[in-house]
Amino acid sequence: MLTVGNGDFAYTADITGMQTFTAFHDQAAARAEGRLAVNTATMSTWGWHAMPNPDGFVLADAMSTYETSRGPVQYPDRFDMAAMMGGEVAREYRAGTWLHVNPHRLDLGRIGLVLRPEPGAPAEGDPAALLDPRQRLDLWTGTLTSAFTYAGHEVRVTTVADPRHARVAFRVESDLLATGQAAVAVRFPYAGDGFFQTSDWTAADQHATTLHLLDEHACRFGRILDDTTYVMRLDWSEATSTPPRSRTRSS
Repeated sequence: MLTVGNGDFAYTADITGMQTFTAFHDQAAARAEGRLAVNTATMSTWGWHAMPNPDGFVLADAMSTYETSRGPVQYPDRFDMAAMMGGEVAREYRAGTWLHVNPHRLDLGRIGLVLRPEPGAPAEGDPAALLDPRQRLDLWTGTLTSAFTYAGHEVRVTTVADPRHARVAFRVESDLLATGQAAVAVRFPYAGDGFFQTSDWTAADQHATTLHLLDEHACRFGRILDDTTYVMRLDWSEATSTPPRSRTRSS
């Protein structure tokens, strides 16, 4: 797993140079299968989200009072760290647990390849199907280059991030693009407030995405998660030396 970014925005890629194997790298799924995984998140300094707070928890609900030589002192320690990592939260710790994890960084989404062994076949889900993978991150230029062989064809991906804006760009080169065995997919999860988990792919009814076509080579996605909104713009080109660009920004 390698990351490109600029200090305010970061895109973590898998072995394809994009975020292709979303299910394989999902930490909740990996724990259920008894294996470790590093998530392929896209995050920024401006992207924050808070889970709904139907009980109206406030800081006072998480306070404990201790008697000291200076008199009573309050500490916001009514939370259970073990429960935050996936266990059941006791009622007395619910307020502290909610306040401890909210607001949290927002996982902005995934931009990855869809690979198919044959035209029309189900999408590949196993990274082991990629042969001879090579990947190199040039720390001086911030350029990530990835190459591998799939279905008998080489795929090359170049990944870079804008040095100033929340923007990442890709150049994808492969004969598989012409046959439909390789394509680009954009996926959006719900937020995750777990200690390790940044996304929830099982909560499709808790967020919404709208698509607006801008022209034949650009579109805009509008995202709504509870009280959080943001916009992603996607630009693309075909058979040129200019890589398609994706821009993500707050609204």
